[in-house]
Amino acid sequence: TAADIMKERVVALHAFLKDTYSDVMIRGVVHDEVVLCGPEETLKSDAFHKGVSDVLEASPYKLRVPLKCSRTEISSESWAGCGK
Repeated sequence: TAADIMKERVVALHAFLKDTYSDVMIRGVVHDEVVLCGPEETLKSDAFHKGVSDVLEASPYKLRVPLKCSRTEISSESWAGCGK
């Protein structure tokens, strides 16, 4: 199911962050969203977003519709501050 794929990708994301961006943590997962916490300069970098997208979009399953990860809002204050 989609939930199983998401769980598998979050485990892969955790390993990626641990190895590459040890100062970034997964704060929570809500349905198809991953909330990350870390230094603002890291979270805003294109290299970070490319790495996270590559991990989340990689699937060992053959899918008719590819997985896509979009860049989202970043807030230095709180989750509620995103997009303001």
